Amino acid sequence: MEVILSVGYLRNGITRHKNVCPYNHGSVCVASISSFSIGRQRKTDCCETEEYDNCPMFLSKILRKG
Repeated sequence: MEVILSVGYLRNGITRHKNVCPYNHGSVCVASISSFSIGRQRKTDCCETEEYDNCPMFLSKILRKG
């Protein structure tokens, strides 16, 4: 798992700010197996806050990584 503690660049060059979900790539959740589209409400409630670790997609991804 790649943990982001401060503003920085990921390997693909995208800037990420601290305390946002590392699997949030625009309107797509890459934590899901199918990379489904994220609704505005979920994005606001989970992906762009410190509470992203309560998201079922994030938790599923972490559990799959083992």
